[in-house]
Amino acid sequence: MSFGQTQEEKEPSHHASPSSPQVPIKDEIPSATLKRKQSVQHNINTILKHHTINFHPNTTVVTNESKPVVQKLVEILLANPDINVSVDGHCKMSNLSRRKPKKRKQALLLSQDRADSIVSVIVEAGVNPDRMIAKGYGVSRPLPQGQNDMRVEVKVLGLPPAQKAERKMYHHRHPPQLQTKCNPLLLHLKEQNLCSKKLMCRKT
Repeated sequence: MSFGQTQEEKEPSHHASPSSPQVPIKDEIPSATLKRKQSVQHNINTILKHHTINFHPNTTVVTNESKPVVQKLVEILLANPDINVSVDGHCKMSNLSRRKPKKRKQALLLSQDRADSIVSVIVEAGVNPDRMIAKGYGVSRPLPQGQNDMRVEVKVLGLPPAQKAERKMYHHRHPPQLQTKCNPLLLHLKEQNLCSKKLMCRKT
């Protein structure tokens, strides 16, 4: 090595040449795969929208009326062997019971057991158990008022979060009722012809 060699010559450049192929991003889902996953999710949502999965009270036993619903989910999963899903269990509870930690814990355990029960039924029908995960949420994710919180949701894994779902979650965390609590104070300030600028001037 000659002493006249510069630092740039000693260390090869790490910049890729214009002709170098671009490495695909691993997190990126091919459009065809994404569309098929969205289609499967749409089919699942349609089934569960019209036919909910019900259990006998305080048990993990699926009612006879709900068994055909589970069978439809089995058929979808068998027809799409590369689709993985999450089976989510939810419970309903009165507002009074929600305030009791013991009741909430019981609901969480029941929802998990029910999700496990659905997965077991699907596995017995021939679906690979490695394709499914069961989650119990108890009463932590209530639906808008008037809808039944007791439900089983089946979600295709690998789908990007929907913007609509994000907006619903935002409104759930920041309900409009909370934003109107200051209205009486604002009305009082208006009646007194006060504003924030005037208050700051008086303080100075």
